[in-house]
Amino acid sequence: MKTISLNINKHEYLKNLFEAIPSNVILYKTLPGIGATHLELSCERHSIIIEPHVPVIEGKMLKNKDTVLGVYNKTSKVDIYKYLSNPKILFKKILCTPESFITKVIPVMEDLGIDFYTNFFLLFDECDRVSKDVGYRKNISKPMLHFFKFLNKAFVSATALIPSDPRFEENGFEIVKITPSFDYRRHLELIISNNPKTALKDLIHRLVKTKDDSPIFIFFNSALGITSIISELKIENETSIFCGADAKESIKKGSKKNRYKICEEINGKTVSKFNFLTSRYYSAVDIDLPDGMMVHTIVLTDINAAVHTIIDPYSDLIQIPGRFRTSNETPDRLKSFTFISNVNVDLPFKTTQEAKGYIDGCEDGYNNLITLRDTTQNKGFKELMQEAINSVFFSVYINEDGTKNYFMYDNYFYEENLKSYYSSTENLRNQFDHLPNEFIINFQEINYKAKSFYTNVNLYKTYRERILEVINLLEQINQEDKTLFIIQNDWKTEIEHIHTNYLELVQLYNLVGKDAIIKSCFTKNDIEMQILKYRQNVDGIRSKEIYNELNINLKLNLWYDQKALLNTMQTLYKKYNLPYTRALASLENFYRFDKKTVKGYPKIKLVEQKFKRDN
Repeated sequence: MKTISLNINKHEYLKNLFEAIPSNVILYKTLPGIGATHLELSCERHSIIIEPHVPVIEGKMLKNKDTVLGVYNKTSKVDIYKYLSNPKILFKKILCTPESFITKVIPVMEDLGIDFYTNFFLLFDECDRVSKDVGYRKNISKPMLHFFKFLNKAFVSATALIPSDPRFEENGFEIVKITPSFDYRRHLELIISNNPKTALKDLIHRLVKTKDDSPIFIFFNSALGITSIISELKIENETSIFCGADAKESIKKGSKKNRYKICEEINGKTVSKFNFLTSRYYSAVDIDLPDGMMVHTIVLTDINAAVHTIIDPYSDLIQIPGRFRTSNETPDRLKSFTFISNVNVDLPFKTTQEAKGYIDGCEDGYNNLITLRDTTQNKGFKELMQEAINSVFFSVYINEDGTKNYFMYDNYFYEENLKSYYSSTENLRNQFDHLPNEFIINFQEINYKAKSFYTNVNLYKTYRERILEVINLLEQINQEDKTLFIIQNDWKTEIEHIHTNYLELVQLYNLVGKDAIIKSCFTKNDIEMQILKYRQNVDGIRSKEIYNELNINLKLNLWYDQKALLNTMQTLYKKYNLPYTRALASLENFYRFDKKTVKGYPKIKLVEQKFKRDN
C-alpha cells in the first residue's frame, strides 16, 4: 500500500489536518489523543464508529449525550430504532462494539430499510485490536465481513498494524501516517526483574516515603494478581480497581470478603491513592482528571502471574500514557512513567519462519480434510470428515462464509513474535532500541532471591501445580544466605502469605524436604497423610499417646453428634500439634465412618480405625 506522511505540530489535532477522515485509508496517528473519534463525531455525515472496548463508548456518550448513541450489551434494538427514527438528529452517530455491530446495528438498519453501505461512514477505531485480540475474541473480526461493502470506510489507530488481508490493496487503501514535527518522547524507567511484584512493591514504598500525594496508576492485566498485591500491601481502603464484568467476578470468587472498591468509570470521584487497571483501559479510554492533578504511572508484566499480562512495547506502552487527557493548566499528566517486567527463558515461541511453516502445514491438513469430505460417496465417512473439520483448532482461521480469516493469521504471527520479546533480558531490552522516537530509557536490572508468587492467582491452579510452585519458592529462599537478599525486598510479607495459605506444605517441607514431596504429594490430603506417617515413624511416642486417647474417648459403631465429634478431634489436633482442621476430611485420616441426619442434625458413626490399637 502507498504511504502518505502528514506532519502535525505541537498542540494540533487531526481537525487541523482534515475536515473529515478520508475514506479508504489506514490512519496511523502515531500520537494517541489527537482527536480521531472527536473529528468523526463532529463532522457532518452519518457515522458508525466501532470501538473494541465498552468504557470508550460510555465515555464518549457522557460527552455527547444528545447526539450519540452507544450500542453495547446494555443497549436494546428498540433504543436503536428510536435513535435512527429521531428527525431532530440530522447526522446519526453510532458508537458500538464489534459484536453489537453484527447482532444489533446491522439487523435494525436492515429492518428500517436503510442503505447503510452507501449512507454511513464506517470507522474502525483502535484497529490494531482486531489482529491483537481476535485470538481470544473471535467476533471482533466479524465486522470485516461488512467493512469492504461500505462505500466510505477507514481504519484508525495510534499504533496501527498493517493487516495482511488482500482486500485492503484490492480496495485501493492507502496508509496515512501522521508524523509529529516536535520531540514527543517520554522518559521511561525500564526495570527488568526476576520478581516484578516485589520490584513494584519497592517502588510504591519509595513513592509513599516521599510523601507525594499524587495518585498512582498501575496497569496490570491480572485481576487476581491485583488483589494479591493489594492484600500484601494492606492498601484495601486506599485502592480502586478498574476492570470489566468478568474480572470483577473473578475478584469476588477469589476474595473471602467483598472488600475491594471496583469501578468501571474513571473520574475524580472514583480515583483513589492507588488505582489498578486491567487491559480494557490500555487504549482509547479517556481518563479525565481534575486540573492540576498529576499521576505516577506504572505498567506491570509478570509472566509468573499469567502470560496474558505481557505488554506490547510497540503499542501498549505508547497507548497507556495517552489515556490521561491533558488541559491548558495541566499539559502533562505524568509525574513518572515506569515499566516493570520479568522474562522467561523457557517461554515457548516460534520464529517467524517456524510459525509460517507450522501454520502452512495446518492449512494444508485442513484442506486435505475438505478434499476427503468432498470426494467421498460414503455418507458416514462424509459426516465423520465434517465432524473432524469442525473440531480441529484451525477451523477458527476460517470465516463462516468459508473464506480465510486473515486477522487470525496476523494474530498468530503477532503472538509468537510478542512472546519472543520476553524470552530473555537482552531481547526485551533490545525492543526499545527500535523506539527511539517514543522513549528516553533509563534501564535497571533488579534481581531478587526468588521469583514472584501470587496467592490469589495460585488458587485457580491445580493443587499439584500449587505444591510444585510453593516448593520451588521455598527452595529458592533456602538455597542462599539471607544476607545476600536485596534489603528493599519485603520478603517477610511473602513468607507470611505462604505460611498462611500453605502451612501444612511448609511443615512437611521442613520435615522431609523437596524430593519426598514431589514424589508422593498431589493433593492436600496427601500432604496431611505424609505428615501423619512421618510422625508415626519419627515421633512414635506422641503418636501412641493420641491413638491411646482416641481409643479411650471414641468407640466404634456408636452414633456421635457431628459437631461435638469434630470439636473433640480439633482439641486433640491442637494438643498433639497435628496439622489438621476441624473438618471431615481431617477425620478421614483416622477413621472410616458413616453419616446420617436425625431431625436435621448430622450424625457420624465411626466404623473402622485407620491406625493400629495400642496393645
